[in-house]
This record gives sequence, structure tokens and C-alpha cells, in this order.
Amino acid sequence: MAALFVYSVALLTLCSGSRVVFRQDPVRVAEVLTKTLRLRCALEDSGAQVTPTSAPVSGMTLLAVGTQTAQYVDTITSIEITRDGERLAFLDQNSTYPQAEGDYSNLKVIGDLSLPQTLSERAFLELTWSAPSYNQSGEYTCIINATTSPSGGMFNFEVMAEMESSSRQNKTWSVS
Repeated sequence: MAALFVYSVALLTLCSGSRVVFRQDPVRVAEVLTKTLRLRCALEDSGAQVTPTSAPVSGMTLLAVGTQTAQYVDTITSIEITRDGERLAFLDQNSTYPQAEGDYSNLKVIGDLSLPQTLSERAFLELTWSAPSYNQSGEYTCIINATTSPSGGMFNFEVMAEMESSSRQNKTWSVS
């Protein structure tokens, strides 16, 4: 059995009041049998209760959470997700819609930088693979850039989740 393990580390959070989170669905992937795999990176206000059962997106498992601080950001300027250091998808203020930069044959990208401030999730970038395979294993990093006003201070959030396949021969793995 090939296992896909998830290791999460909050690398850097320089902004207070908001935090970056990674979520994933499903927790068990069987190549050929699993129809889709979703990975979602979001910026949340720290007042939200973050637990695996209270995910804003139904059925998604919490992988990693950045550090919580006391000040909120005003504007999210960009979100990008990389795999093994290569940019896989991004959304910024100059983009009309989220862009994929890899896995073109089976990857769909959605996202929003300006969700209503009444929601705990302020911005997100979500990747959905159809017919996922061991090719989706690797070290994923989400980077979110934001500003505050009136000072216009720039903040960078970064969080990592590693999905590791122990064998490419066996077509089933688990995410923990």
C-alpha cells in the first residue's frame, strides 16, 4: 500500500488577526477509483473557530494552520500555491480569474480575493484534480500577500503541507 502522508508546518505569519489555512478532501485517495482531490488555501479571520469539523467548506480536512495574531488585514493582494517549489496556481489583483500553471489535463482552479468581511474566510484559492494520481504528491506551499490600511503595511503568510507517496507502484494512499 502506498501511503500519502501529510506533514504540515506554519512557516511564516507576519500579520495579526488573520491566518492562513490549508484544507484537503478526501483523506484517502485510490487511483482510478477517486474521482476528485481538492486542496484549498484560505485566509481566515482569527475569530473563526478552526477545527476539522468546522471547515468552511463541507467535508474538507484541516491540514495546516498559520499562527494567530491580533490585527486584521484589509486587502488580500495575491494567493499562490506551489508544489515542490514550482508555482501550480495563482490569483492576484491583476487577474480576472485564477490561473493554473501545471497539471493542465486534470486541474481546475477557483478562487476569490475579496469575500465579504462578514465571513470568517476572507480569500481562497482551491485546486480540484479530476482522476488524481501519485503525481499530485509533493510539498505544497501556500503564499498569501496582504496589506493593511491606513499604513499600507505589507504582510506575507506562508504555510506548507507535504503529501508524500511511499510507492508509485501501488495505486492507493492515505492522507493523515
